[in-house]
Amino acid sequence: MLPDYKISKNLPFSTVNVKHVLLVFLSLVFLIGTEDVFAEKTVSIIKVLDVEKTSFENTLVDVGNYEKVFSEYVKSTYLLENTKEKTITNISLDFGILPLSVRVEHNILDDDQHELSVLSGDLKGSTIITKLEKTWSYDGIQDKGTIVSMDVAVKTSGFLALLGLVNEDLIRYSIDNSLIRLVDYSKGNFVEEVKKIQVGKRGR
Repeated sequence: MLPDYKISKNLPFSTVNVKHVLLVFLSLVFLIGTEDVFAEKTVSIIKVLDVEKTSFENTLVDVGNYEKVFSEYVKSTYLLENTKEKTITNISLDFGILPLSVRVEHNILDDDQHELSVLSGDLKGSTIITKLEKTWSYDGIQDKGTIVSMDVAVKTSGFLALLGLVNEDLIRYSIDNSLIRLVDYSKGNFVEEVKKIQVGKRGR
């Protein structure tokens, strides 16, 4: 029997929390800063997701999808390098304070394991290694769920290191809520919710 690592959607998901959570998650790949490393946090996370492995994997590894999943902050993505071994993407962000532009590298370590590395910024050198495995869905259908194992190594420097904002609890909370968005987008639920909101606004 696998341990119950299901993601709970009954989390305090206020507007303020969403902004804080997504800021930390996206900062794992996006903030600009210096190169000297002053602090490092390492966290291992295991989750069972109610989504097919292939569908979730396609969403996760394509950084271009983040424009839709995290549309409040990711304004554009530009593919700089694309080979069989790796891709490097330049990402433009806006957190409401100032625009940012950073580089992210994605490597396929094997068929079921991916590495996302930060190439610039206050979190340069940070990595997220993700392994995906097929499992049972929440309603008991074989191979319709996915086990996600993540090793997150966060290296902070400059402004972030001085503030000491990145801690283990916040990393876990940020990853958990960001996975919810990625799963919803993979299953089409995220897009449908956006459509409902847009239709509701037009109807007023």
